[in-house]
Amino acid sequence: MRAIAIANQKGGCGKTTTAINLSAALAFLQKKTLLIDLDPQGHATCGLGIQAEFLERTSYNLFDPTSSVNDLIVPINEHLSLIPTYVILSQIEQEQGTRTYSRECVAKRLLEVTEPYDYVVIDSPPHIGLLTANAFFAAGEVIIPIEPSFFSLHGLAKIFETIDLVQKLRNKKIRLHALMTRFEKRMRLAREIQEEVKKYFHDQTFLTAIDENVRLKEAAAVGKSIVDFDRNSVGFRNYINLAIELIERGLIWQAEEELEVSAPSAPKKTVPVIPIVPLAEPLPAAFHPQLETESAALSSPLELHCTLEHQVADIDPKELKPRKVLSGILFSFLNPKAAAVLVAGDFNRWVAEPLLLIDAEVGLWQKIVSMEPGTHHYKFLVDDVWQTDPFNQVTQPNPYGGFDSILTVDSSPPGYENGKEAKTGTG
Repeated sequence: MRAIAIANQKGGCGKTTTAINLSAALAFLQKKTLLIDLDPQGHATCGLGIQAEFLERTSYNLFDPTSSVNDLIVPINEHLSLIPTYVILSQIEQEQGTRTYSRECVAKRLLEVTEPYDYVVIDSPPHIGLLTANAFFAAGEVIIPIEPSFFSLHGLAKIFETIDLVQKLRNKKIRLHALMTRFEKRMRLAREIQEEVKKYFHDQTFLTAIDENVRLKEAAAVGKSIVDFDRNSVGFRNYINLAIELIERGLIWQAEEELEVSAPSAPKKTVPVIPIVPLAEPLPAAFHPQLETESAALSSPLELHCTLEHQVADIDPKELKPRKVLSGILFSFLNPKAAAVLVAGDFNRWVAEPLLLIDAEVGLWQKIVSMEPGTHHYKFLVDDVWQTDPFNQVTQPNPYGGFDSILTVDSSPPGYENGKEAKTGTG
């Protein structure tokens, strides 16, 4: 179970919006998710349509050892549950003078949860206090939403100080994530702050940014997540991409930890695979682009197609190229023997990013990458071996004596017709 706190003492940064919609997106991807509302304002609670004033128990009872934590959980759907809150939670910090509350209350209560959750997301208050400390003690990760304003990076020092103290007391590292929210790419200030965030957080910055989108506000106003409100919106695509990226990071960390504990002479560990199960409801058309593949073991697309034609007869080799979808360019790779597949190019400063294993039986790996219009160089890293894309015949020599695959991305979005993606070129 991964426990993730959403925290920033600056208001208006999209903290609760992220807590609600990231939880809903993880649930949409069939990950059992528990959202805990630890903000006395209760915006995450009402943002999911729960009227906490009519509930006998709320997150306030997490600090009451005589109550059952399982009785506090309110199911939202098959994969998403909530521990709601009400304004009475604010009394926890006010009662500190007369009662003693531990910073580990929530962490201990999570051990009593009987339902097996994949993710626990904790929405913390917009200030540093006992409730936020409880969120940090319970979490192994903290997402810091940062909106592009002049004051956005101010006040982070206090969060880092609190996280550092928690790490020392727990003797355990808390992983940080920086998330750009309310992002408007056309604004120069937004781009400048994004660059500053990347310089400050480096690879801890999510590649996904949450765009300014009125549909997110409209969804909250009617007590729904963006998943249930509008699956054709930019906000939905943003949070689905964020959820996928969060899952990917967990896989990378898990693989690194396994390699660290392995003896030098032990066989090389393979990157763990996300179990993909059919979604309860289909994704919009933009999330079902035509497949594209390649193989490190075979020299030509024809050989690969002939080898795998009985397993994936529905894959047309003419379509096996990088393809533009609404949220970026879909890269795919097909090799049932590959243990790890990554893609790198000038669009990500040649920092290799892992593809997800979508179908282990046929070895289908995929990843959507956000790319600027223009001509880009890229290559695949397959089990530590660099190679060009065998289904993209456009290559150019690089300065190091090898070749790079070349992809040209135009500035027009993919066409749509009657709600379905129209067949257009990749650009």
